[in-house]
Amino acid sequence: MKLFKVLIVTVLMIAAALFYLANNINGVVKDAVVKAGSEALKTPVTLEAVDIQLLEGRVQLSGLVIANMAGFKAPSLLEMKTVVIDLDVSSLLDNLVNVQQMTIDGARVTAEQKGATTNVQVLLNNLDAGTSPQTQSPEQTGSDSPANVDLLIKVGQLNFLNSSTTLISDQWGERDVQIPAIKLSHIGGESGVPAEALAHAIAKPLLKQLNGALKDRLQQLLEDKAKTELKAKVGAKLKEKEQELKLKMDKKLQEKLGDSAVDAIKSLFSK
Repeated sequence: MKLFKVLIVTVLMIAAALFYLANNINGVVKDAVVKAGSEALKTPVTLEAVDIQLLEGRVQLSGLVIANMAGFKAPSLLEMKTVVIDLDVSSLLDNLVNVQQMTIDGARVTAEQKGATTNVQVLLNNLDAGTSPQTQSPEQTGSDSPANVDLLIKVGQLNFLNSSTTLISDQWGERDVQIPAIKLSHIGGESGVPAEALAHAIAKPLLKQLNGALKDRLQQLLEDKAKTELKAKVGAKLKEKEQELKLKMDKKLQEKLGDSAVDAIKSLFSK
């Protein structure tokens, strides 16, 4: 009888834990995303809501925002309205979770140039400075077994689609930057990365692509400015040469024909 009571209590405790998890899993994941993202990026990360649909193998993050870096004016660097994650549900039973696809659609990027750098480059520098063996997969650390890691995650494909990017610069003002669709594959490799390192593993290659597009845009602005200045200089030089040639011709005519003849010729062309 005593053993039976223990079993009942145990079952009730497990049921209560599962009930609590089922009703609070969205909040648990939300807190985990905010904490891991803020630590990895070294800037505040906020998240409005999480909607987990385990049976469908789908997770949706709404209102995910990466705050701007210290020393820059805009409140945010990256605003993601929705992030949709498609999971292999069967992998949730293992310690290696397989994210088949992650799609960030309609993100808004605010890039700021300050001196010779940008907020995107500063964020990349922060990621590089924070790299450690703990943020690497077992393949990178040389470990044969991930037994010491509670949970590993790999992402089959990351899609960054339909984004809009604004470049803010004291030199150029506000300029639009065209960012093509970005598609990254095999994030975390075959062995995956620890859950707390996923933000780093996703953000770094994505930010590198964004940073490359910003550099191309800034280079284009510099080239356009140089072309405009060169065109203005050439135009001014041609005008100067034209005026100089005109004066020489007038002088030659005056020497050959005299002032009265030159004035008569000029009056004919002015009619």
